[in-house]
Amino acid sequence: MVKIIAGEGRMLQLKAPAKGTRPTTDRTKEALFSALEARDAIADAHVLDLYAGTGALAIEALSRGAKSAVLVDNSHQALTCLRHNAKQASRLGRITVVASEAHDYLLRRHRELERTETARGSGSELFDLVFVDPPYELDNATLEVELKLVAGLTDPDGWIVVERSGRSPEPDFSSAGLEMLFVKNYGETAVYFVYPIADEEPEQA
Repeated sequence: MVKIIAGEGRMLQLKAPAKGTRPTTDRTKEALFSALEARDAIADAHVLDLYAGTGALAIEALSRGAKSAVLVDNSHQALTCLRHNAKQASRLGRITVVASEAHDYLLRRHRELERTETARGSGSELFDLVFVDPPYELDNATLEVELKLVAGLTDPDGWIVVERSGRSPEPDFSSAGLEMLFVKNYGETAVYFVYPIADEEPEQA
């Protein structure tokens, strides 16, 4: 079982698939969320969790004050767990579970924005915090295409957290319209904190 480690939903138990997912460890999660909270990136945030698995990252964000979360996965086992976990965590905020490949979901969201003529940075149609935790075997070229789509759906003041194998080459974030603030390594996992390229760079804590 996976649990929420802080906030309103602390110790809430989440269901995890028997195989096919790689839940973020409590140690990594605590460090990750400490960095986000230090940058005021969670309160009232609209969160997107791609390759959601258990949904633990997005639900942890809700427990710590985020407003809503969209959980995207295409695995049948993962979706069964996500729907169960979303019900368990429903008191923490609005949760939407989407059965879709990450790339297809991102393309649909872009088309929705184009139809409504929602301008970049105009508000609630964009995400404030995005978690991208794909399978380690996903190649960087594919990931960078998806990150470019993510960048267009992220508020200019928002944050994107990317988890990769520590053995994998660093993605080319600039090709996706993103800037890396820093990377932290936790065991076999590398966690990148990135943001949409803008005129001014966020201050480091």
